[in-house]
Amino acid sequence: MFADIKIEKGVELPKSPMRSEGITRLLRQMEIDDSFLIPADKTDKKRQSSITAQCSQFAKNKAFKFTVRWVEGGYRVWKISRDTTT
Repeated sequence: MFADIKIEKGVELPKSPMRSEGITRLLRQMEIDDSFLIPADKTDKKRQSSITAQCSQFAKNKAFKFTVRWVEGGYRVWKISRDTTT
């Protein structure tokens, strides 16, 4: 099955439509109760998973809590508190 697959060099990796640096930059700038909207279709579970994972990773490293909810037009991310358990 894999015998016909060739390894290629120099193929440029396309930019992701939602780069994690962009979300991280936004998360860094947020204060408690701030939010932002990422336009998306409600059926786009892959996007929701990506957003949630990026927020969780950032929150873990920075001791903040975030929540992601579907709202009309996309997924909204809120910075809800500083994690005082760490």
